[in-house]
Amino acid sequence: MDFSYVSLDKSGKEIKGVIEAESLVQAKAKLKESGLLIIKVEPKKEGLFSKSQKISDEDLYTISKELTVLLSSGIVLDRSLKMVIDSIDKEHLKVFLEGILKDVKGGKALSIAFEEKKMFDPLVITMIKVGESTGNLRDAFDNIAKYLDFRIKFKNEIRNAMAYPMFLVVASLITLVAIFKLIIPRFFSIFGSNPKNLPLISKLLYDFSKSLNTKT
Repeated sequence: MDFSYVSLDKSGKEIKGVIEAESLVQAKAKLKESGLLIIKVEPKKEGLFSKSQKISDEDLYTISKELTVLLSSGIVLDRSLKMVIDSIDKEHLKVFLEGILKDVKGGKALSIAFEEKKMFDPLVITMIKVGESTGNLRDAFDNIAKYLDFRIKFKNEIRNAMAYPMFLVVASLITLVAIFKLIIPRFFSIFGSNPKNLPLISKLLYDFSKSLNTKT
């Protein structure tokens, strides 16, 4: 059974996480053995991290970069995952990585553990599988980080490129509304309330302007 906990280490730093134990008493005993000062321990709530919840590209990029550095240093996979878990603050990411770590320690391949979460681009899963088959997960996570970095920058460029055209469209609409509601009625007011002698196009503009002002 999994228990969520909040505790303090010897330096007073707050630590949140999930620990596996047969009972609440055993969970508290394990935490005390680790030298942690217990603040709160409770059964892990179901749905704290649902499979439908997506991990952002930015978060996965950070995880991939950290794993690349740790694996490059010769640290084994499960220890690297544990160090990444200890370094992040977002609770849902901790729960996700703790689930991955638990699967890996249980004998599952890393790619299968990721794939079962059903939250990732198939290309990311494929890169991890290639890394496993070649025995080089470091390069796999490095390639994932580069791919995500490109995707994040590409999305930002599209967002920035669309900002100016959208501003022009909104500004144009506001200008047209202002013209038809304020300027045109004053201009045509010199012809009276029934300007029969106006050209057809002028009449259409007048009628459209009149309809806008009537609605308000």
